[in-house]
Amino acid sequence: MKKYYYVLWAIVMAVTTCAFAQAACVDEGDTLRCGVGVLQSIDYKGNVVLDGTTILDELKVMGDFTAKNAIMNHIDIVGDVTMVNSVLNGNVMIVGDVRSRGSQFESGTKIVGDADFDFCEFHTDTVLVGDLNASQTLFRGPLSISTNASYLTHSVMNELTIKKQNTNEQPIIYLKEGSVANVIHFPGGKGLVELSGGSHVLDKVIGGKTSSQEGSVQA
Repeated sequence: MKKYYYVLWAIVMAVTTCAFAQAACVDEGDTLRCGVGVLQSIDYKGNVVLDGTTILDELKVMGDFTAKNAIMNHIDIVGDVTMVNSVLNGNVMIVGDVRSRGSQFESGTKIVGDADFDFCEFHTDTVLVGDLNASQTLFRGPLSISTNASYLTHSVMNELTIKKQNTNEQPIIYLKEGSVANVIHFPGGKGLVELSGGSHVLDKVIGGKTSSQEGSVQA
């Protein structure tokens, strides 16, 4: 019986070790590369590349960051970011340009830089200080943008606030190819919503007006 318990314990330990295997990382001096597995946290000055890596706690990077099929919690990055098919469960703070495809943002997100999203989903508040280009992306929570021009294609937004960066230019958002917004607010006034491809605003535009070829504004 004792032998049986030893064998069972060994099997359980082996399964646990496999399930929580530490990711293999290689430090190349200016770039940290990590593969499939789990890490507690990363704090690195230089570029970081993740491929199938799970980060349980915080990820802090001062350098460019690339992630593919990664699962992360809180991230704080100063540098340009490229993400594919990744999940961010905690708060996101990025100072740099962002390109993301097929990724999920579960908590509050702030980006200071230009952003390009494709097939992404944002579940809570999103703040962007820079230009936005989004395609087939869903913003479930409030979206705040500080920019003069934004482009959304086949995307859906709940509440959008656009603050202009340059007081001499008119803030414009282009809703294209069936994009839908509930409310759009221009706090500084004189905003413009360009509608095309069957795009529309469900509720209202505050502090601005619409210009429509094929779209519509519904009260």
